[in-house]
Amino acid sequence: MVLPARKEVIDNAALKALRDAAEQILYKAIATRPDHRLPFTAWQRACELGVTLPQARSGLAIWRPQTADDCHGRSSRMIVPEGAMLIVPALEPDIAQSLALARGKPPIEDVQLVEAEDALQGYAWYDTLPVIRDISLRIDREGSVHRYDDDMCLPADFACGLVDRIVIELTVCETGRTDAPRSVHSIEIPALVCRNGGWDTEEAIILATRDGGITPDRLSRMIYATIFCGADDGDCDSWDTQSRSFEREARQHATHILLGEDAATLEAINMSAWDNLSWLIPLDRKIVIHAERGAITVDFLPN
Repeated sequence: MVLPARKEVIDNAALKALRDAAEQILYKAIATRPDHRLPFTAWQRACELGVTLPQARSGLAIWRPQTADDCHGRSSRMIVPEGAMLIVPALEPDIAQSLALARGKPPIEDVQLVEAEDALQGYAWYDTLPVIRDISLRIDREGSVHRYDDDMCLPADFACGLVDRIVIELTVCETGRTDAPRSVHSIEIPALVCRNGGWDTEEAIILATRDGGITPDRLSRMIYATIFCGADDGDCDSWDTQSRSFEREARQHATHILLGEDAATLEAINMSAWDNLSWLIPLDRKIVIHAERGAITVDFLPN
């Protein structure tokens, strides 16, 4: 032991031999199992120690779009079997949520999007899978074209609202090798929530296409996933309270963009009524409310 405290083992040839023997025993134990998911570097190390292992079990986790509050709600991952897969790298929430809208559309409708696992690089089955190398978005509004990606923001005066067209462009490599052939796929999507370097709805730019068919509910969920991240400061409300408040705000923003200001005002009143009035109404009764600024009258409807 190392003097004077004798708390550490002397790092010499004997200790290295002990470590190698321990590693070898572990890899021999793994070799008795039907399969494994060791990182490629560990598989190489087993070979160096004279233990022959098969390649790691093929298959990757089904891709789930990242959210701004990714520490909440990430469930256990599923491993998909061999088949048509496309590896998706780590993305910012706004880019990931846009890609989620493109899933299931040509030319990737028959491809399972899967999450990248860099530790598996080196295995033959992993390195031959196609991988997304780059994602950018093109926005067409009133004859002008604007681009958005991880390195490019929209102009600060670019207003939220409806646009003519939103296209997500995927640069796909045929394999994970750096010299692999590349192709670009363009897919139209109905909406885009650009964080634009910010962290709240005031800084975000929320866009939807005029004929995209996205609903206020779907757009509000996209706004929530892209922007909401609960604060844990001591003077903040609970995460649940923050989440509910942001959901209402997102729903109102989505309704305003898709249906207009009047619809957004009615939606805000409707949500407030659900939160504060609905529980007061007797189960077997109905009420009618006449409301204007400064005056509200309420009465029961006859049964």
